[in-house]
Amino acid sequence: GDYEKSEVAYQSVISLGEESAFLNNSYYLLGWSRYKLGDYDRGLESFSEVLDRLIPEDGKIERLDKVARSLVDDTLSIMSLSLAYGGGSDKINNFYAARPQSQKYTWLLYSGLGAHFLEKERYEDSASSYRAFVQQNPTSDRAPEMHSEMIRAYIDGKFSSQVLPEKERYVQNYGIHSEFWNTKEKDVKGKVVANLKSYLDELAQHYHGTGQQIKKKLAEPDEGSDKHSTLAGKEKDAFLKAAGFYQQYME
Repeated sequence: GDYEKSEVAYQSVISLGEESAFLNNSYYLLGWSRYKLGDYDRGLESFSEVLDRLIPEDGKIERLDKVARSLVDDTLSIMSLSLAYGGGSDKINNFYAARPQSQKYTWLLYSGLGAHFLEKERYEDSASSYRAFVQQNPTSDRAPEMHSEMIRAYIDGKFSSQVLPEKERYVQNYGIHSEFWNTKEKDVKGKVVANLKSYLDELAQHYHGTGQQIKKKLAEPDEGSDKHSTLAGKEKDAFLKAAGFYQQYME
């Protein structure tokens, strides 16, 4: 069909090498043809060539000129669809493990996939995409941003049981007692402060409220010393946690 012919045509332009003025576009269009043929893996290879060539080493696509940025955005957008059809975040893990030249932009692939799933209201898949990046790149400057996007996916999907534990994990991973905080530059730390303050306040209030509820229960007629002792332990833990979070908030 037409896409098979297109694939051959773009492949011939690419074989002309660097001197072709249309090389980046040809890689993109080759990827598009393969995508339309359902050949997602080979499509990803072609799209990756576009990103390898255009994205700066620091991964900052905002520095690109208008034409290059437009092509990069279109490429990332179609890659999100390819990844959604072809294996999700696991595909990114496996496909790019052997492509060191792509490390500068894999965060954009996880982020794009997460945003794509969020738009489709596939909240668990969205959160999993962000989580995969955070787990694989815990010391990346981008990790806190991706972690907060994961939390947003859980909030949007009303997965309330996941939200608080993830906020607590965020504080552990990037808070003032973390290795992240103690090893990063001031500008990187500056980007996590607003979320840290918000999450610490929420966590402190939550555990303080939990402690108060247990305290009320303990004031009720005694139902047995074992139960009383367990509750007393839980009350102490809750108030200690609340105090710890308040302390960090004040620091």
